[in-house]
Amino acid sequence: MSYLVIHDEDPLPDEETMESWDEGKIKSKKRTFKLNSIIKEKIDDKYDRQIILKPAFEEFMGISKN
Repeated sequence: MSYLVIHDEDPLPDEETMESWDEGKIKSKKRTFKLNSIIKEKIDDKYDRQIILKPAFEEFMGISKN
């Protein structure tokens, strides 16, 4: 069975932005960003597809992040 995975990238901000964040927020953001590679590893390129939305999924869909 083939499938399509659609998600947003949740990119890491620049270093200057992260300087103002506490350690917990930085770890959380890095953990979320790492999910991109974990998802890619799980997808069988022969049968399945992955689409990474840039900008955020919510912006792509025209809905509020809240």
